[in-house]
Amino acid sequence: MEKLLLALNEIMPLTIGIAIFILLWVFIFEAFKKAPFFESNTLKVILTTCMSLLSVIAMFHPLGTGEKSYNVSEKVGSGSSILEAIYFVYAVFGYLIVFMVILYLVNKILGKSKPNEPSINADRKMKATFQLDVNKSNGIAKKNTKKYKV
Repeated sequence: MEKLLLALNEIMPLTIGIAIFILLWVFIFEAFKKAPFFESNTLKVILTTCMSLLSVIAMFHPLGTGEKSYNVSEKVGSGSSILEAIYFVYAVFGYLIVFMVILYLVNKILGKSKPNEPSINADRKMKATFQLDVNKSNGIAKKNTKKYKV
């Protein structure tokens, strides 16, 4: 029984890390697909993989290897403090994405799956604000000044 627990202790972090990597990879890739300045799919895949790997490594970095205690006072002022700052940023990024997915799933399970629809009055106000009238005589566009009753 003890050997089984020790084996699970080695396998579980790896399994959780792979699951988090896949989750991060999918969401980051979707974000890169919507970005207009990344045209190459190869570049999107490379950036997505790097960001996902860095996030997973940073998320599991504080766990360490368990061989020695983690002492911050030894590392102050050294070059590794910059690496710790980079790890912190990517860890927060990874945790936020995982947290947002959990919130989304909880929201979906609890029944509030449809977003609130904007009111008709808000839609009218937005159209009145951004609608342009073109003056036929001189071709100059000017802002519509019609007021809609709310």
